[in-house]
Amino acid sequence: MEIKSYAIFKYLGDDLRENLITVSWHLFSSYGVRPVSIEDICKKLSISRSVFYRYFANKEALLKSVCETEVGKYKAALLKTHWEPNAAAQTLKIFEILATLPQRIPKLFLRDIEIKYPHLFQIFLDFKIYLLEKVFEENIRRGAAEGIYRHTDEGYAAKLWYEFVVLNYTDWNAANYSREYFLRGLLSDPNSR
Repeated sequence: MEIKSYAIFKYLGDDLRENLITVSWHLFSSYGVRPVSIEDICKKLSISRSVFYRYFANKEALLKSVCETEVGKYKAALLKTHWEPNAAAQTLKIFEILATLPQRIPKLFLRDIEIKYPHLFQIFLDFKIYLLEKVFEENIRRGAAEGIYRHTDEGYAAKLWYEFVVLNYTDWNAANYSREYFLRGLLSDPNSR
């Protein structure tokens, strides 16, 4: 694996801990978790291993911070969707945000975490629950209260929405069609047939 130096990060005035997380995320998302060593990360930042250990006890502690940081970015972006003018606009924004998942969190990374660090994979499982209960269900309730969506079982519709996201994880052209049909299903009046 060719390692190019990211020494410039040290001189930008940013917190070195954040730089470790950022550079590690870049390496993990590019090569997977297993082949990237602490030495590789230190080499990228032009720091010694002892400097690394001032911030993280081991690779697993770093991975935990990386996972929490990435999931935190999505939670923050999804939280901002509450400011959309209505539930349908919010749904479109949510789909837009989730469309970046395959580029931001590659399957190789998720697979490595699930196999080698199942307790850290729980962070992503908790994010799934957050999506289902906090984002999708709240959006469906909001749409029904606004009179935009038909009344439906929020839990079931949220699970269906989540499956659309998972199904289209690598093919977001298909996701565009899924988004349209999903919204049509929520928006349509069952008595109009």
